[in-house]
Amino acid sequence: MFQSRRFDPVLQRTALSRPHLRGARSLATALALTASVFALAACGQSDEAPETPEGVQDVEENTREVLVTAAFTGVDGGAAAVSFLPDMDAPSLGYVVTATREGGLDLFDLDGALKTRHAGARLTGIATAPGFQLRGESLPLVFGASPDNDAVFGYAVVREGARVLDLPIETVEPVDGVAGLCLHREGTGFVDLVVLGTGAHAEIWRVQDAGADTLSVERVRDFALSAPARQCTSFDGDIYTASPAGGLTRLSSDGSILAENNFPATSLAVEE
Repeated sequence: MFQSRRFDPVLQRTALSRPHLRGARSLATALALTASVFALAACGQSDEAPETPEGVQDVEENTREVLVTAAFTGVDGGAAAVSFLPDMDAPSLGYVVTATREGGLDLFDLDGALKTRHAGARLTGIATAPGFQLRGESLPLVFGASPDNDAVFGYAVVREGARVLDLPIETVEPVDGVAGLCLHREGTGFVDLVVLGTGAHAEIWRVQDAGADTLSVERVRDFALSAPARQCTSFDGDIYTASPAGGLTRLSSDGSILAENNFPATSLAVEE
């Protein structure tokens, strides 16, 4: 019905809120920034070798090998946000979901071929719940933040035929509006989303199947941020945010700041 190469930490001067930040899980070792963050680093280099900042070793020791595994079909509108929608039973049958700059969702297979386009609102951030169980059936879900509508939208993905359906969901009403979102965790019959406000504020909302005609929503907690954030991701219970003014921040699930750095990131991904 429901339509590595290992690289060393670079945050030795980071402000920490507790010792060691769980050892190797410091902000620097957990964040894999998109290539766009470093694109300007290669421009305007002089013949004189630049000094290596304190706490950063030579480039050769910090490089990470990147392999291109697929070239994606070029589509009108490009992509404003991207996320994986894996198939745990058959990894080769997973999808890549993108939110186009003009609005709606595109669904690609893992070879980069466009499978379907779904018209809809312009989304600045998306989150996927690949293992969601709805009334006993597996139904992968996609959620998107639409600042234009000050709303969170939901979509269901039918793997057979690569179909995308609008998902009936109750209204998510954060006190500070909607600027972006990301997945916090996925459990049996529920999904927790981090919803970023337009100001320095974030909330965690739970979306769950309570047996009604629409998925129910509930605000679980809210907390202040050191600066307004527009992108986020999570790993092992912690939340990572990217702010145009405040750089990168790692927070615990209750909003306590664990680490900060002023990297001007525009997109985030997490690894260990």
